[in-house]
Amino acid sequence: MDKKLILIADDEPAYSKILQHTLEKEGYAVAVAANGDELLKIAHETKSVLIILDLIMPVRNGFQVLTEMKKDQKLKKIPVIALSNLGQEEDIEKAIKLGAEDYIIKSDEAFYDVIDIIKKQLI
Repeated sequence: MDKKLILIADDEPAYSKILQHTLEKEGYAVAVAANGDELLKIAHETKSVLIILDLIMPVRNGFQVLTEMKKDQKLKKIPVIALSNLGQEEDIEKAIKLGAEDYIIKSDEAFYDVIDIIKKQLI
């Protein structure tokens, strides 16, 4: 059986690497993008089951990616978890309005709680 593919878009390599390693240990396949353009390219080339999306990235930020995804027939149904250091209510509401299924503030959640939230989204 093929492993479920999770895409991570985050411009913090250390955070992405830890998240990738942990998810791979949980049995998922993981692809990592350093910016929104890379994420959209990978998402078009693969069959992803979930996208973990940082909102503040170079080239194309997470809000722009969410907007693009919702216009795209292939990508609009892929669930997205916004994962960011932005904690203002208006940022959270904007991400959810643009289509994110959930919103995690990096500094507010322990790392393994983040993994649990991701796993719940895949049930």
